[in-house]
Amino acid sequence: MNDTRTQVLCSAAIDLYNDGHRTIEEIASRLIDTYNGPDTTRINAATSMAIH
Repeated sequence: MNDTRTQVLCSAAIDLYNDGHRTIEEIASRLIDTYNGPDTTRINAATSMAIH
């Protein structure tokens, strides 16, 4: 995984935490639900959720 993808996933995890998801299981589950593969984390996407 490259630095850009790592940054997007970390930012998404922080956003989930800030939205009230507190457990590792909750955050991991939500990331898995929203991560559609490498295209999801392309640098030109406004957010990690932009593909949805």
